[in-house]
Amino acid sequence: MTVAEIRGKISSSGSNISDRMEDLLTSDVFGPLRYLPFAEGLLPILSQAQNYHSGKTLEIGDSSSEVRFHFWPRLEKSEPDVLIECGDHLLMIEAKYMSGKSGNFDEDEEQNGDNEVAASSDQLAREFQDLEQYDGNFSKRSLLYVTAHRVLPKEDIESSHKAISQIENAGYALSYRENTYWLSWVKVHDTIEKLSAKKGVSHHETWILKDIKCLLDRKGLRTFRGFMDIQEVTPTPREIFYLRLQEYDWSELTKVFPVPENVFYQRNG
Repeated sequence: MTVAEIRGKISSSGSNISDRMEDLLTSDVFGPLRYLPFAEGLLPILSQAQNYHSGKTLEIGDSSSEVRFHFWPRLEKSEPDVLIECGDHLLMIEAKYMSGKSGNFDEDEEQNGDNEVAASSDQLAREFQDLEQYDGNFSKRSLLYVTAHRVLPKEDIESSHKAISQIENAGYALSYRENTYWLSWVKVHDTIEKLSAKKGVSHHETWILKDIKCLLDRKGLRTFRGFMDIQEVTPTPREIFYLRLQEYDWSELTKVFPVPENVFYQRNG
């Protein structure tokens, strides 16, 4: 069962599936992780996320607290992919697959003096504002950007910081640089692979983890480990690749007589 269909991200006829590949990926990875113990599934994955500015890894806090998932919640300015309440830590996830973030900081609007409009054109900036304003007694709030990049997409994230900084008197208690993290789908795959091979994991937990791993494998979202299944090929003799040049003495060539015409055809009558 995919959460993307439950939440109406896929039409009943399935006609928009190709346009919803990111939603499907998010659903097929984070959806099943709800059924695993937090410490045995989502926590090790989130712990691989790194702060885009300092490089520090994400610290969740008390992993024994109740964890609540909200898929595609409609907030005031945005609709993030996943909102996770983990005790007193609020985590907002924006996941990308084959595209970058929606919208970028609009410098034309900045020059026109409309900083609010300039910031609203940037997806991560809008989500950061909603993260700040979300109701609840959370001691920590984090924005997590999940992409298929192998290296940090710093330009994408930095432009959102520029958009946020343009809003005067915003009164943000959060620091965008301190509370924005990045995670590669490749890291997700590698972590899940280790978890699925871990001793003491139950059968049903292993099945869930292996299904997620196979999905990421199929999409090529894994670490490159060399070419697989290459069979040894026997070298082809060099004579097949070229003809040796031969020198002929025309005086030694045998005289060729014409072939009788009745060899080629038979006359009628």
